[in-house]
Amino acid sequence: MIRRRKMKRLSIFVGILALIITFHLYQLNSIPPGLSNDEANIGYEAWSIATTGKDQWGDALPAVFEGFGNWSLPVYIYLLSPLIKIFGPTIVAVRLLSLISVVTLSGFSYVLLRELRKTPHDWLAVVASVFVGFTPWIFGLSRTANEATLAVAFFVAGLVFFLRAQQRKGSMISPVVLFSLAALTYYGMWVFIPLFLFTIVVIVRKSLVVSTKDRIAGGAIIAVLISVLVLISFRQGGNKRLNQVNIFNDPALVGVLNQKRGSCVEMYPNVLCQLFFNKPTTYGATYISNYASHFSLREWFIFNSAPGILPQGGFFLLIQAPLFLIGLWFIVRRGNSMEKSVYLSWILLAPLADSLTGPGNFTRSFILAPVIPLVGSYSLFMLSKKLRAIVLLVFAFSWMGFFLSYTSLFPKANSIYTHFEYQPLMEYMRGEKLPIYLSSRFRDTKQYVFLLFYNRMLPRSFQQDRTVIFEKETDGWIWVKQLDNWHFTKSIPIIGDLPSDSVLIGASKEEIEPFVKQYQPCLGIQLHPKNTIYYLTGDPAFSVLEVKKTGEMTCPEPKTP
Repeated sequence: MIRRRKMKRLSIFVGILALIITFHLYQLNSIPPGLSNDEANIGYEAWSIATTGKDQWGDALPAVFEGFGNWSLPVYIYLLSPLIKIFGPTIVAVRLLSLISVVTLSGFSYVLLRELRKTPHDWLAVVASVFVGFTPWIFGLSRTANEATLAVAFFVAGLVFFLRAQQRKGSMISPVVLFSLAALTYYGMWVFIPLFLFTIVVIVRKSLVVSTKDRIAGGAIIAVLISVLVLISFRQGGNKRLNQVNIFNDPALVGVLNQKRGSCVEMYPNVLCQLFFNKPTTYGATYISNYASHFSLREWFIFNSAPGILPQGGFFLLIQAPLFLIGLWFIVRRGNSMEKSVYLSWILLAPLADSLTGPGNFTRSFILAPVIPLVGSYSLFMLSKKLRAIVLLVFAFSWMGFFLSYTSLFPKANSIYTHFEYQPLMEYMRGEKLPIYLSSRFRDTKQYVFLLFYNRMLPRSFQQDRTVIFEKETDGWIWVKQLDNWHFTKSIPIIGDLPSDSVLIGASKEEIEPFVKQYQPCLGIQLHPKNTIYYLTGDPAFSVLEVKKTGEMTCPEPKTP
């Protein structure tokens, strides 16, 4: 009888994971439409490691990947490289590790609920796994190549093994390794995991179980991890990434501060103005505001700020709002000490790292994403069987409404936010021999990575290409100016800087149309429109214009009114 129950439980669990895989695989190559610059860069770095053992710039097995100046941590790229080796540098292959991550996250969410509840509640664990796997925020981000999904999966897995170690079901080495992998996958974990573990250890210190062997082994692993993080921070560029995104390097904040203080001193004593308008108060108020923004119910359940990964609607389904509030109430009032420690610490500590960079970012604050549906699953303890069935039906109905919108309207309406335009552009321009000038003025991104990925430029060729001209900007970003016959420019070049024959690519309405209007009447120059690249909405993204100089250029005088 017990064995039959276990088999039934296992069958349901496997069925849920299979369902999650099926939905996540659906049109994975085309939704979201096109790769973002981060995805293209991750995919190319993984391809480079898989085929040459070096990153795109020729550094052998780096501890951190410089990329286009974004300094990616190593674990995601190294784990992705065998998938790229097997399936090739395709969109699906690049996103496959995130799919594996969300399946892992959903699976360990099931186990986490079983470990936290002292008495067996398999049905609750099943519901938690469903809620996590089919939460819009988790679904949307896990369909992109993103380190945050893998880091959170490592964290939840580490938390499960930590709880098992406390119940003498395993060693403390496993959670230490998994937490370390999370920290080497995503920068936000550098802040969250130490604070989370410190909080949990302080709360449960009297019942904490750690053997001498685990202390020694765990201490050695932590020492190695700290050494690697120090290496990344101070020798291999990780500090540059941290400097790029923190509020303390935001010139806009200093500008606002100076404006406030300047206006103040015109009417009040300087000492008084300095007391209220200074950097500590400005940064402190900004940080608190950023922290509070992570708990916006409007963003959570009504209108999200992530048009690149989700259609209109919240990060969570609307039905998850009351479920979360009821579940939170249940945990506070009736949860055991470990449940209270884990969930409340998770919720309150998760935004700390992202708040240093700005108001809630859908990637940097992703550590919040699983805890909301996990807490929401506890709400079912408060409901009768009939109400539970109704809630699950409403959840399923809401999910299908989201999925239909995600697979129909989202790719069309939101393709402007996903860098979709570079895929058809690079495919169209493949094989062009003339010098190409691509403007980023209205389509600002790291354009060269799309050329590398979509045109399948062999990593070894790029590493050895002597035509590559690039500049490292003051904030650490890399601007690749030229690669073969491609020139990546900040705007359309002036006519005098163009060679006799060239191809211009720029924003259709903002750049190419004014250029044609200005030079079409001129003698000594021929303009040949070649193609227009459109978003899936039908709006023009890029226009491709061939420019041929046939002699000395003369233009008619502009007509005066």
